Amino acid sequence: MIPTIDFRIVAEEDDNGEQAYRCSKCKADMNTRYYLCKRCFQEIADNASTTWTSEKPNIDEFILNSQRDADQVHQFIEWIPFDSFTNIEFVAEGGFAKVYKASWKQGCWECLTEDDTSTRYFKRRGSMEVALKEQKNSVTLSVEYLKEASMKLLFLNENRQPYVLLISITSKQVAAYLKCEYRFLRDNRLYGLSVNPETSQIILVMRYMSGGDLRQLLIKNPAELTWSERIEQLSTLMRDLQTIHKAGFIHKDFHSGNVLWTHDNYQNYELCISDLGLSGPANDKDDKVTGVVPYMAPEILQGQPKSTASDIYAFGIVMWEFSSGQPAFFDFRDDDISLFKQRIIKDKLRPVPVDGTPDCYVNLMEHCWRPEPEKRPTAEEVLYTLLAFIEMNDKTLLTFNDTVFDQFESAEESRLLKGSSDSNERFHHDRYTSGIIDTDYAATVEDVGG
Repeated sequence: MIPTIDFRIVAEEDDNGEQAYRCSKCKADMNTRYYLCKRCFQEIADNASTTWTSEKPNIDEFILNSQRDADQVHQFIEWIPFDSFTNIEFVAEGGFAKVYKASWKQGCWECLTEDDTSTRYFKRRGSMEVALKEQKNSVTLSVEYLKEASMKLLFLNENRQPYVLLISITSKQVAAYLKCEYRFLRDNRLYGLSVNPETSQIILVMRYMSGGDLRQLLIKNPAELTWSERIEQLSTLMRDLQTIHKAGFIHKDFHSGNVLWTHDNYQNYELCISDLGLSGPANDKDDKVTGVVPYMAPEILQGQPKSTASDIYAFGIVMWEFSSGQPAFFDFRDDDISLFKQRIIKDKLRPVPVDGTPDCYVNLMEHCWRPEPEKRPTAEEVLYTLLAFIEMNDKTLLTFNDTVFDQFESAEESRLLKGSSDSNERFHHDRYTSGIIDTDYAATVEDVGG
């Protein structure tokens, strides 16, 4: 780990009487007081690198490159010894990773302001809760995906908007783990890497989202979110996807289990898309199709490559979950996964819109899951429509629309009548876990169609 950051960013008046910033150590001019002095920080990082090793040269190089390229404290990662963690508790297990909650004794780096001055300094937060995501089959990590990680980390550093704050690593796909325009800026990022000494598996050290995932939130509280809140949260998630797509990336495994949530300081729901590209085991060398079947577009189930359009399809399924409070296809009782996939492809099986759902909402949702990828809306178009719903429901705006307002008002009345109910979980949990999907049956499906 980085042992200390011993310089400050000092605010001074320049010759023109304007505020300027300078490194207290090397006296270099700074563009802003929030940035690291790259010269001094690189020296610190290089010296610290002699005191740690992951014993995996490609990981060491990846971490060092993140530190050399960083302009701010949230833009670099560290190698964190496993003995830095206490109170480790198992939380959940997915198809390709186990997740634990732990206390990180030292905590992450923060940029703080000295009292009564504009000088900025850097210190560790101290003991804090983190999530430890142990990647299965990650004993060996390929050079290729670490190169891709470096590329995506560079993207994050060059796109310093508040909503681009962290990355996540997996074997073949190393991807951005994005946070998009929350009401209050959160320090939501990958803090570093570690290794489980008992299993030798790589661990991602990340912010702990105390609420869990969206699927469990909706199951436990199916009627808690108002329709206004549902549209606002879906808009936030679509901003995530729009940011991902604009950057030239694809999520590849979007579903309600990959949307994490917590409460902010004002008890508002705060949602975050996780695990972009986390769609396979960490040592996978083949181009296998992976994912969660209920959210996979029909063309993907037939072996076609994933695309922005398949992300939109999955978003449409999540829209249905917001309207129903249930996992998609929870009532499909047949255990034959091949039959389930064939129904999606050949019979165009989709969730049935819930009674009381606004017609305009159903129309958008069904456009998202159209069978033809080219006929699905783009992320930008979906976001535009969701924001339009918000404006059409605001009587103070010229964009107010009586028809749309009446639809959402009726849906809200229906929600209040239903009330909160304890939802059962009588569905096939395995169906909602990421796994490797067999697409060899695709030719047979075509034959069945005649």
